[in-house]
Amino acid sequence: VAAALARIDPTQVPNLDLLTLLTAQYRQANHDAARLLGVIAEIGRAIPTFDNGAVDRLDRPVPHAADEVRAALAWSRRAADRECDLAEQLVHDLPQVYAAFLAGDIDRSKARVFADHLAGLTETQITYVCEALLPLAGRLTPGQLVVRLRRLIAALDPRHYERRYRKALRDRTVCAWLDENGTAVLCARGLTPAQAQAAVERI
Repeated sequence: VAAALARIDPTQVPNLDLLTLLTAQYRQANHDAARLLGVIAEIGRAIPTFDNGAVDRLDRPVPHAADEVRAALAWSRRAADRECDLAEQLVHDLPQVYAAFLAGDIDRSKARVFADHLAGLTETQITYVCEALLPLAGRLTPGQLVVRLRRLIAALDPRHYERRYRKALRDRTVCAWLDENGTAVLCARGLTPAQAQAAVERI
């Protein structure tokens, strides 16, 4: 499909067929994005060795694998950690979601929505949610998908989102950085709504 799409000149495509080309290109882009995460997931489990021909994998992520990804792609530490975590979760914990991503049926943002909301559920619950929503996910916006996920998960496990809320409170963080204009950005995560409002009023 990638080779066929590469031979198409969009400027020569009839108006009526442009949306067909768009959806085909989009599915291919989703597939390529999933493939990239698949490679990252393999790096995450590849056993360090001096044998260049070895194909050995562990059943768990290798410590410091993100550093290898970071060096190879010139990514920041935060970006490498984030992508390695997402790759591990999708490929090894959520194979149904990864398969839909690899097929181009969903994009990265929707795969991320599934990963965020399914974390902490049992394998049986994950399978049930995936069977119910993955066939529909390609036709939903990320926001619509979130609404359906929350409704379905809350019915399966009424305390799931309460546990997520409590964990977010425990993991709260504050950080600051300079943006491209030289001004500072202040970010706080894991606050209660009341704490956030108080902080905004204080600033």
